[in-house]
Amino acid sequence: MDITKCPFHNSFLSSSQIPTQQQQKQQNNLNRQIFYQKQQEQQNQQEQQQNELLLSSVILKFCKMHVRGQDFIIFHIDNLRVEYNNSSFRPSIQVLQNIAQRLCDREQGVGADNTLVLTPPPNDKLGETDFQLLIFNSDGSIAENCTTGVSCVCKYIVDYNLKSYRTNSQNNNQNIQIEQNNNNSSNNNSNSNNNNNVNNDIINNNNNKNNDNSNNSNNQEPHHNEDLKPFFSRNRLKTLNQTPYLLFESRSISIYTMAGIQQCITIPQHPLNNAKTLWSKVSLGNPLVLKTSDYHGGSSGGNFQHPNINQFQIDSNIFQQCPIFKLNNGNNNNNNNNNNNNNNNNNNNNNNGVNNNNNLSSSVGRVLLSTNSSYNEYSKVIQCGGHFINSTLVSMGNPHCVLHLENVDEFPMDYYGKVIESHPIFPQKTNVEFVQVKTRDSLRVRVWQRGIGVTNSCGTGAAAALVSGVLRGKNNRKANVQMDGGILEVEWREEDDKVFVSCPSVTVFEGSIKFFQDELQQPF
Repeated sequence: MDITKCPFHNSFLSSSQIPTQQQQKQQNNLNRQIFYQKQQEQQNQQEQQQNELLLSSVILKFCKMHVRGQDFIIFHIDNLRVEYNNSSFRPSIQVLQNIAQRLCDREQGVGADNTLVLTPPPNDKLGETDFQLLIFNSDGSIAENCTTGVSCVCKYIVDYNLKSYRTNSQNNNQNIQIEQNNNNSSNNNSNSNNNNNVNNDIINNNNNKNNDNSNNSNNQEPHHNEDLKPFFSRNRLKTLNQTPYLLFESRSISIYTMAGIQQCITIPQHPLNNAKTLWSKVSLGNPLVLKTSDYHGGSSGGNFQHPNINQFQIDSNIFQQCPIFKLNNGNNNNNNNNNNNNNNNNNNNNNNGVNNNNNLSSSVGRVLLSTNSSYNEYSKVIQCGGHFINSTLVSMGNPHCVLHLENVDEFPMDYYGKVIESHPIFPQKTNVEFVQVKTRDSLRVRVWQRGIGVTNSCGTGAAAALVSGVLRGKNNRKANVQMDGGILEVEWREEDDKVFVSCPSVTVFEGSIKFFQDELQQPF
């Protein structure tokens, strides 16, 4: 009897036991069917999971705040969760813009001027900043900077006791110097060549928690696993005049925005604080010369379009990926040196010391603006149809065009605000401030905010108005700025040309809102 070695079983079979060619073919077909069946099952399971995810809703828990009537919707990125499994939802920039538009709509949404999203900072900023802030206008566009928004975000961080992402945090009980003597400036010279020498004048020591050292922005796990609740939610405040902030020392918080690192100091001992209100002081750094594009007549209102950033995802390097940020870091490295060569005065050396300030904005270079700046660096005649408007251009981390008027309340700002905002000389559009000087210590300002329209208040707008008045000799370096929503305290400090804005952040309410996945994929 012939025997043949079976290659599959490593045994010897008789010729009668060897499968025929037809049997082998049938077996192969059966194996192929089983394989395709399993593959189809896996594919169906994946499609089912995708459909469940697509049809599921996303729950967002947020807080609404305002500063003098300019209102914001604020949330941490970890508060955006998939409903059916409570997993973190990491949207694209396009989806976040969609969410911002839906939230800010005053008829179909919550209603606000801006949406503010806290995220982890980039890896290279973990040693010098606590959080990263994405700022969305009501039309979904991205803003570089927002002083009043930074103030509200700092109150949000304090209220909800958010953990800092900073990797080199210091003791939490060290005192903070809001004002620094000129003698201390020499102690900071060794840090002037580093990017982390930002606004050292308002912070003497970092005051973050010791247990934050292990935080890593690359972690995919949520930074805040539990539902956020205000620290004073357990304490029943019986009247508005009661304030929980007296229990705390001043806290310095570094916020990384598209305009650079913004420093904010909370003022828990402020006499106007109450159960809903916390005053804070934000340093905007040095004002900068605003660069404009060449434009020689023609119709006003250009065809500006925001950069296409739909393909970018939320991660720790969002600003490095965003085309707007690349515009910020254009070939302007030599601008400050050229400015120093043109200005023969004793302040040039001080300007070099703060040249590393990260307060940049789109369409601006690194040329510092001061009272020694030439007239042509900040003055611009804008043609609007048959009218020629004399304006002052200032960058406070974002572009501003300031107009001085005799009566701002009777001026048709709705028309001129819209026209100047989209004027072709401003490639990234601009904010527009209409200023009336009441006294040298008091200004009346109305704001047309880029991407929003008329707003009750604007911190960078108030700063730009004060800087503009100082440059033109109309007001002092410290003044109260009366806006539609109330007064902001602004100072352009003489010794280092840095601008500070003090303002109250007020909590309006907390809430949650549901979005469906397919809803977020549709334009608003």
